[in-house]
Amino acid sequence: MSDQTQKSVTILAVALLGFTLFQFTQIFVDRDNIHVMQEQVKKNIEQADKVLADNQKMLDQLNAIAIGTQRLADAGNANAKEIVVQLNRLGIKINPNFKPGQEGQPAPAGQPVPAPAPAAHSNDGPPVVPPEPKPSVKP
Repeated sequence: MSDQTQKSVTILAVALLGFTLFQFTQIFVDRDNIHVMQEQVKKNIEQADKVLADNQKMLDQLNAIAIGTQRLADAGNANAKEIVVQLNRLGIKINPNFKPGQEGQPAPAGQPVPAPAPAAHSNDGPPVVPPEPKPSVKP
């Protein structure tokens, strides 16, 4: 083998070794970054679970207020009747059979509530049904 060929092979071997070492360090840096991101995702999921639990608690409280207002209206309280009338005008129906922590859309009074579909994080099913959109009228 000539001296020139030997130098070329040596340079190529050193370059290949350098490239391989660089790739290994990048792999380890990327692996560490992935672990950091996984920890951040876990924290975000825990925070989202807490927010969902707080939201469900707030919805349960809102439901208790709505049911209490409905009961007062049923007992003859004029102010409560006015509130219920205003809610009905807005299309909001109060379901007195809704239970705290219940998921899914509330069933109409007197009907059983169907079991909710399994979901990892489900927060649909407010205790007060939102108004339905009104059809637009073209002039």
